[in-house]
Amino acid sequence: MAKKDRPTICTVCYVVEFKKKMILLGHKRKRQNSKSLGVGKWNGHGGHWKDSETIEATVARELLEESGLIVHSMEKRGIALAKNEAKNTLIELHIFFVHDYDGELLLQTDEMINQWFTIDEIPYDQMWASDQILLPLFFAGKQVAGWFHYYDDNHLIWHKIEEVVLLPNSIEW
Repeated sequence: MAKKDRPTICTVCYVVEFKKKMILLGHKRKRQNSKSLGVGKWNGHGGHWKDSETIEATVARELLEESGLIVHSMEKRGIALAKNEAKNTLIELHIFFVHDYDGELLLQTDEMINQWFTIDEIPYDQMWASDQILLPLFFAGKQVAGWFHYYDDNHLIWHKIEEVVLLPNSIEW
């Protein structure tokens, strides 16, 4: 794969309170002069990896920026490639659960409006189609590699999921 065809590396994390059966989601806000993906959708917290940091450091930085929460521990649950034809993007997504954190939750930031949901009331119909597929697998304790081909933000053309014992560091189309 040529360098220009390499995916953009991103992270997403879901803050989960298993004892309370709660998950923290952020409603993506439109920012001025931004080409952000997922505007208007509920999602986990995350963003673009910087080559000067580890994937885990990206998770911690993005969660702090978008929610005010400080990560103490996280668990990688999946890796996926997402292609979006309309936006001509290819994203390698590293997916984490955060169980141990502190800090004061910011209900709103420049990027997100944050809200806790019970696991039974997750607004899947207002999320990425890949979240609708992946989150139930993660709640069942599975680790997965996934491939998602979108026409645009709202139309999933094709997907493939593989349960894995050991998550790879990267993934190819």
